[in-house]
Parts: sequence; C-alpha cells; structure tokens
Amino acid sequence: MTIRLKLFLLLLSVALGAQTADKRGPINEQTALALGEKQLVRTFGRRSIDSNHVVSARLDGDNWIVSSVDRPCVSRPCTGGGVVVKLRARDGRVMKVEGFK
Repeated sequence: MTIRLKLFLLLLSVALGAQTADKRGPINEQTALALGEKQLVRTFGRRSIDSNHVVSARLDGDNWIVSSVDRPCVSRPCTGGGVVVKLRARDGRVMKVEGFK
C-alpha cells in the first residue's frame, strides 16, 4: 500500500466515525427524569418506585443526578432510604445507580 492510500483510508475512517456520533445533544431535566425513572423501574420494579418514592433531578456539572427518596412514613413497616441514578448530561448514558438506607 502506498502512503497516499493509507492516508486516504485513515481520513475516511475518521470521517465515517464522526458521522456516527450521537447528535441528540445535551439532555434537559424532563428527559433526565424520564431516563432516570426508567432505570429505577428496571432496577427496583414499577410497584416499588410508584408506591414509595418521589423522583427529582438536578444538574451537577456534566451529569444529571436523578434521586428517589421514600415518602414520609404513614404506616409501618417503613423501609427508608432511597436511590440515585447518575446520567451523563451530554447523551443520557447511565453512569451509576446507587441505593442507600
């Protein structure tokens, strides 16, 4: 292979790679809430999330932090705790899911 051909193939692969990049752009709070809740349901189940949790989102640098904490305890037993989903603000990718008591 000649150097010109190698250079052409290299530039072609870079150009094609750039075209397949995610073009959705940064996600907003509403999208972060939807993605975070979807991950919470996938991890903990719809019934658990609907009956026990309040979900909120806040932007922390380059990440959305979607948190879900238990509602105030009305009847016993109370499980307490909550969960946090960390989403990359650029594309909504789930970076981390944590549960706590």
